[in-house]
Amino acid sequence: MKRVSSPTYLLYAMVFVILMLFDACNQEESSIIPKVTTLEVTDITQTTAVGGGKITGNAGVIQRGICWTVNTTPELDDSKTEEGSGDGEFSSTMEGLLPMTTYTVRAYAINNMGTVYGDPVNFTTAEPEGDNILFKDGISYGTVTDVDLNVYKTVKIGSQTWMAENLRTTHFNDGMQITSVSSDLAWGKDTIPAYCWYNNDSVSNASIYGALYNWYAIEWLTINQGRLSPEGWHVATADDWNELIAFLGGESFAGGDLKEETTLHWLDGNFAATNASGFTALPGGMRSYTGEYVRLGEYGYWWSSTEDHSSLNMANCRYIFGKNSFIYAMSDSKRQGYSIRCMKD
Repeated sequence: MKRVSSPTYLLYAMVFVILMLFDACNQEESSIIPKVTTLEVTDITQTTAVGGGKITGNAGVIQRGICWTVNTTPELDDSKTEEGSGDGEFSSTMEGLLPMTTYTVRAYAINNMGTVYGDPVNFTTAEPEGDNILFKDGISYGTVTDVDLNVYKTVKIGSQTWMAENLRTTHFNDGMQITSVSSDLAWGKDTIPAYCWYNNDSVSNASIYGALYNWYAIEWLTINQGRLSPEGWHVATADDWNELIAFLGGESFAGGDLKEETTLHWLDGNFAATNASGFTALPGGMRSYTGEYVRLGEYGYWWSSTEDHSSLNMANCRYIFGKNSFIYAMSDSKRQGYSIRCMKD
């Protein structure tokens, strides 16, 4: 039998020992718990922020990143990033955040022992610049322009296409001026088409909440029927509203899917608001038939073009309250001042 020379034997033995040591190191590395540090959040905007982490311990980390959520301690099932493997410091950008919202973020690291998290870090996203409407991120909006050259976002919900903003035209679509009424006494007596701005303040309220119209602006002795909305559109009927609400799951839930998120404009709470539909309902308040302005920031009211046939002085409308997820139906005096949404023909 051929014998292995001593130098060759020693070489084999050294390779064997090295392999054994390498395997032992790997086993030892995989059994080490990494140290994870969550870094402070920087570059915070309305909808984005930069977080990160630092991994130490030479623990064979195969995945690392950050995870974040609202109101609870974040886990990997929540929103997260993946930033490679190994030790070292890393940064991650969080996107799709809500303005004026407090989040909790944690760095994480995964190795053969499992998942390890850093300490939680809280941060709050920025307020919007100016008093802007907060449309829903991730939804594709269209546009429509009225006779006054106001441009509105529009959104497709089910088979319907709605304005995603309240109407603010001061003219019918044939160019005829709608009567502007600031006097409380005159507003309560008028049965002619009229509009106003909440608190008679167009600077603060026109671009956000739109105008408040009495029902006669929608239809007055049938003379101006169909003239308030842009060409190719119409003031939503009671049936239009019913179809929208049914598509969103019914009156008990639809309000949450319709309301603009956060409390930027919903000042008295905004329960269950997701704006999942993109409709972006706002609490524009109303003007009562006595001329009083009430409930800005608390309620949103919208006329339908459908009369209440039980009374010549009443028409159907919808309203949403900030403190629950409902959308309610009622009939009210045509002299009330409510917001209006139009729908594509």
